[in-house]
Amino acid sequence: MFNIYNDNESLQILVVDDERSVLDMLANALGRLYSIRSATNVSDAVKILESQSVGVLITDLSLAGESGTSLAKIARKIDPNIEIIFITGHADVESSRIALDLGVVAYMTKPIDIMDLFSTVEKALHARRFSVKARYFSEMILHGVKELDNHIRQIVWGYHFVQRINQAIDVRDTVRLILTELSKVMNAKVIIMGINCLDYTDIYAFSSKGVINQDTVINLLGGFWKMEMSKAKFSLAKVRNKDYEITIFENENEEKFSPYGNSCSITNSIPIFGEEIGFISVYHDINTEMEEEEEGLFNILPPLIAPAIYRGHLERKSRHLANMDGLTGVANRRTFHEFLEKEIMRAARTKTDMSYLMIDIDFFRKLNDNYGHIAGDDVLKKITEVISSIIRNYDLLARFGGEEFTVILPDSDIDGAVKIAERIRETIEKTTVVAVDKNINFTVSIGVSTFKGKSGEEDISRDKKLIAATTEKLLRTADVAMSAAKQNNRNCIFYFDDETNAPVLFKEKTK
Repeated sequence: MFNIYNDNESLQILVVDDERSVLDMLANALGRLYSIRSATNVSDAVKILESQSVGVLITDLSLAGESGTSLAKIARKIDPNIEIIFITGHADVESSRIALDLGVVAYMTKPIDIMDLFSTVEKALHARRFSVKARYFSEMILHGVKELDNHIRQIVWGYHFVQRINQAIDVRDTVRLILTELSKVMNAKVIIMGINCLDYTDIYAFSSKGVINQDTVINLLGGFWKMEMSKAKFSLAKVRNKDYEITIFENENEEKFSPYGNSCSITNSIPIFGEEIGFISVYHDINTEMEEEEEGLFNILPPLIAPAIYRGHLERKSRHLANMDGLTGVANRRTFHEFLEKEIMRAARTKTDMSYLMIDIDFFRKLNDNYGHIAGDDVLKKITEVISSIIRNYDLLARFGGEEFTVILPDSDIDGAVKIAERIRETIEKTTVVAVDKNINFTVSIGVSTFKGKSGEEDISRDKKLIAATTEKLLRTADVAMSAAKQNNRNCIFYFDDETNAPVLFKEKTK
């Protein structure tokens, strides 16, 4: 049995990076307080790990053609209690998910903030000491009191579990981790979690014993404690009618799962700030009795997971608000530009056409002057309703600014685009908004332009300069077409003809 009070190896830190300048910066900064070893490749790092005790491993994800994740896996085999910090020059969801699955203590992006680095290393060292002490006490009581042993294992599991879920990128990743981890420790057939938080309502399910589908989840929920569902503000009728989104996480077991012969062994509400924001329900075989240790673990779960879930929904709502127009609820200009660039890249890569509509409300300033800004806002909202009801679910409607709206139409050539534009123009022409006891009628002018990916001789999707030039041309030609519509007595559609390099009136308009 090792001595936790002489645990100097926990202060040893190994830094691995193939960039000598980064390696020297990290080693010099940390060397003021800690014992530092360094390596530039996986082979040298493994030799150090095998020859001496290392408490914390700090490694780049990419090491001159070698994988930092491979090094992390080797380090964990050598010492299961080693704490790992990943650093990377490019953060993305996939690499973050890999880090999450490996249970790293932190995931940092370059350039590294020194103060943040010191804070993260201290956190890792505390985690290392905690793991070592937990192991020590577990060995002490290995043949001792079973209840105390269970409590300690619950604390250790809870500590590392919370560390992992706090590294998750979004709500989906957080819930996926919670359900998969819980299914292991409770040997459950199915776990279902319902969340009703910050205007978002979702149901998630995971089965480690067989393939499940949405109907199976609904059947299982039919036997769920109605009192708990009521507290979590869920309606079983809405679940049956599929008003709530049900996300089923994939598993590798292809055995068909049947909801019959299973029972909801235990359930808990998820509370935060005195309010129930969801429920979590565990299903076993109907004849299975849960062990006391499993039930104890499950009972400590809600207060552990509630903060991570709530934080994830806050971030989800913040991202949504940052990407939408506050008045109309459609995408804002920033989201529009991001979506447009991605769709042009996709159209260039797949050799498909993509069209773009620029829509301007005719005489909008006069409408505001005559009826007031509240009536003007009602017109803006009504136009978004009309357009949303006409376009496809994978098209994007955005407010470009003021009285201008844009629509991005993936997989749409010029003929299809002008037909959609005409439906929008004609429907809006027949639409009325009631304000100040008067019926307000209004019209729009529309400019159409198309990126002809089908005619491209080469894939430009990887050339950022060509993509930027293509995007600028698409916006400019649509604006030229819309200006022509405004000059042609408005309430009409012009499309830009690349062959004549001029806007052309769409002539199917009927009065």
